[in-house]
Amino acid sequence: MKLEKPEHSEESYFDPIDEAASKYLGLKYLYPIQKFVISNILEYRDQIIVMPTGSGKTICFTLPLFFLEGTTLIIFPLLSLLEDQKRRFEANQITIGLYKGGQSPEERQNLRQKIITGEIKTVLATPEALINSSPGYWKQNNQALITHFVVDEAHCVSEWGESFRPAYLKLGQWISQNSPAIISAFTATASTEIEKKIQEYLFPQRSPYLLKSNPDRPNINYNVKRGLSKLKILNEILSEPTRPILIFCRSRRKTEQITRYLRTKYATKEIYFYHAGLVSEERRKIEDWFFASNQGILVATTAYGMGVDKANIRRIIHYDIPLSVEAFLQESGRAGRDQQTADSFLLCSPEDLIFIDKIKLDYEKIRYQKMLTYALNKENCRREILSEFMNHEFEYCSGCDICLSKLDTKKTPESVQNHWIKNLLGFFKKHNRRYSYREVRLILKGEQNYASLQHPFWKDRYFGSLNNWDDAEMTDLLDNLILFSVIGVSTSLFSKGRIFFPPNSPEIRNKIKTLHDYFDHP
Repeated sequence: MKLEKPEHSEESYFDPIDEAASKYLGLKYLYPIQKFVISNILEYRDQIIVMPTGSGKTICFTLPLFFLEGTTLIIFPLLSLLEDQKRRFEANQITIGLYKGGQSPEERQNLRQKIITGEIKTVLATPEALINSSPGYWKQNNQALITHFVVDEAHCVSEWGESFRPAYLKLGQWISQNSPAIISAFTATASTEIEKKIQEYLFPQRSPYLLKSNPDRPNINYNVKRGLSKLKILNEILSEPTRPILIFCRSRRKTEQITRYLRTKYATKEIYFYHAGLVSEERRKIEDWFFASNQGILVATTAYGMGVDKANIRRIIHYDIPLSVEAFLQESGRAGRDQQTADSFLLCSPEDLIFIDKIKLDYEKIRYQKMLTYALNKENCRREILSEFMNHEFEYCSGCDICLSKLDTKKTPESVQNHWIKNLLGFFKKHNRRYSYREVRLILKGEQNYASLQHPFWKDRYFGSLNNWDDAEMTDLLDNLILFSVIGVSTSLFSKGRIFFPPNSPEIRNKIKTLHDYFDHP
């Protein structure tokens, strides 16, 4: 599509990229990095582009559509994201073709014909559908039909391809067979290791430019909350009225459990869960609800993490520690896309420390260990740590809990903070194999009922020491201590079902030291 130079004086500056951005996308200006990326595309240069969430990556592969001859093929990791992008393109009067699973041979052939005739110049696809396309589909008279091959969320090539989306690893083979003139790989987060993987898998026998901007989002405050009950910490965060909130969990089951718990506790329906197990109609309804909500809380898996353009999310809470720094930055970057101040909270409990044993591949353990280092850090600026992990020069901290705590002259000393853990463990030592799981909850919560009166639990000096904890928080606390092997449930004949304190050993002493050192949140 050719843009005619408008009639201005000879001194006037005319930039066709700016003109197209204004005319077709209604944009008043482009960031310098956007113009640089677009210029490279128009000059047929392969690129790996690392730009932080909210910096306008989509514009970088949308605007060239109005200039390039031939077809642009864009790969998205999720069907929901593909459908969402289709709506956005069509809102800008860009005709879109979809290449995805479940299409009939007739639909595929009809799409190909429209590509050949130029009726469709933009095609959106998933990696699985693409690598299973029939030989010769993307060529005509042995000439490539694809001019520009784009992979959005390119970190998925390594993040997902090497674990449960092997189709990503075969994209390089498709590229070699179909020879697109330009390849662009976009991602918001990529360490040096991920960048190398992207180049290895997507640019076989090619030498792409690497364009990497600062991954930091200055308007996001980074916080870590460590404790023996994530539910307790979560409720303290939610006690503040700041909304909307997006809570990330590792599993579908947990999103549903937490949603049910929060709905009951706060007696509201302004809380929903979201994961890939929902049917498309359910997902769309929840997406529309959350997009329009100013007070909503969404509990989601990573299925909601990519391509989400809700601008006013004020808080991102990671209930589970993400598997990599890239995933953490990608997901926390969903907050504050309106450039207003937002918060990232990472919750950490002993279960996160032993989760690493469930990770099978060594390189995945290394990546998760970096997130544990970030979570357990108590001295260094969180932004500095993230910058180091992403191999980017640290500039300054615009907000993190570590740096703010150093300015707080009234903060509670650690010796006082973890004093409650000492008392808690003292309770189990004193009453070793004496009380059942239910009785321990009753005593620590200080419940006044028939059982506590019949058995004079109320006389115990620990009675009611955690009286501000609800049942779910208390269960979370005890389960974490059991999972971490600091306490156990007896299976012996004479004390079956009672809570016991393990015999003294170097391993137990190390675990207790870990609790004192890191989990100081009552």
